[in-house]
Amino acid sequence: KEMADLQQEEERLEMKKQQVIRMQRQIQDERNSKFNDFQILHERYLLLHLMGKGGFSEVYKAFDLEELRYVCCKIHQINESWNTAQKQNYSRHATREYEIQKNLHHSRIVQLHDVFGMTASSFVTVLEFCDGGDLDLLLKKRKILTEREAKSIIMQVFR
Repeated sequence: KEMADLQQEEERLEMKKQQVIRMQRQIQDERNSKFNDFQILHERYLLLHLMGKGGFSEVYKAFDLEELRYVCCKIHQINESWNTAQKQNYSRHATREYEIQKNLHHSRIVQLHDVFGMTASSFVTVLEFCDGGDLDLLLKKRKILTEREAKSIIMQVFR
């Protein structure tokens, strides 16, 4: 029993460690962001804090000053060092993503509210804000889901 308790405590501490590492990375990413002064975008969206960062974009929780609601602003950045073909490929991919998402209307799919250019090498997609964390965090926290939990998540995706 003591060994099981120690193992459970070790797993809890490892999970906590991963949360702290993720938070530190997010804080560092926010500090290094071009947009860390929490400016107002498009005279409408007040950036609040960085939620995540990918290879070519940053996602901020923001407040829509016209609709008075929380949204996510995904700032897409085209790398200046890319050649013309790479820039065109990224632009095609982002445009395709936008075209697909703007036509999807379902309670289980994040809604696209707005799209606008920011600079010559960046643009913003404004998305519905969904609170409650993400599946990646849940899986890292829990490591293993029961079959019932996994089915529940899959059913939510397909409804």
